[in-house]
Amino acid sequence: KDYPHRVGHEWFDYARIGRIREAIEANEKFGVAESCALQTDLHSHPARRLLRLIEPIAADGDAARAKDLLGKWDGQIAADSAACALYQIWWTHHLRLALLDRLAPDPAVRALLAPGDMSPLFDVLENLDGRLGIDPRAARDEMLAATLAAAWSDASGRLGSDPARWAWGDLHKMRFDHVLASVRPQFAPASPPIPMGGDATNPMLMAYRPADFDIKVGASARLVMDVGDWDNSRCINAPGQSGDPRSPHYGDLAPIWARGEYVPLRYSRAAVDAATEKLIVLRPARA
Repeated sequence: KDYPHRVGHEWFDYARIGRIREAIEANEKFGVAESCALQTDLHSHPARRLLRLIEPIAADGDAARAKDLLGKWDGQIAADSAACALYQIWWTHHLRLALLDRLAPDPAVRALLAPGDMSPLFDVLENLDGRLGIDPRAARDEMLAATLAAAWSDASGRLGSDPARWAWGDLHKMRFDHVLASVRPQFAPASPPIPMGGDATNPMLMAYRPADFDIKVGASARLVMDVGDWDNSRCINAPGQSGDPRSPHYGDLAPIWARGEYVPLRYSRAAVDAATEKLIVLRPARA
């Protein structure tokens, strides 16, 4: 327990709980609609922290272009956001790696730290000390500018030369591949890959694989219960309520889920019976 360095944790960055607390405290009344909105909230505290850091730095060339694009951003991890695409590339493939290189020059140690717990790395950028050298502010600002320029070039290579056409969702996609597809060709994907917002730092958790930005962890089901009126509850799961590709409900919820929307959760017997399309009865075979 006396080891002084946080290597990592088995849970996601606590930026999410910070945003959840902020949203709850901002509402005197928190009902079904507010709960649905919170579960699909795309605001990122880490993005806001980085935007504050780059505001005063001097930049030119590609670094200035990157700073300008990010400076106009609202910090929402939205699928259609060009600035968000740049931010994710910058943090994941450039700034984070530059920080780890500086803090752990020994490659063997650095390999143990990857991918690097996000909040402690941000603390290094905000609370300057000798870990960044004898002039930590200058070293930090130089690192920010250099990695911004590299991220701009990287984003141009991945998404094209026109930043107006960049979008986070072009990199960050949800794939609904059936687990049996490799052995049964009829088990086609429930939907084409869906461009998605979110990351690991906002309430609508959509954590991605750093190598290619494909989503690897997310909320496949969301549920909001109205304890005063059970039939007013809301839910969504993806891609659908059937695992059978022949069913019309195999992938019909995927686009609704991707938009952050919900469907009614039928709770009472009367509501369930009224909405029932098909009843499947399973009986044991006769001996």
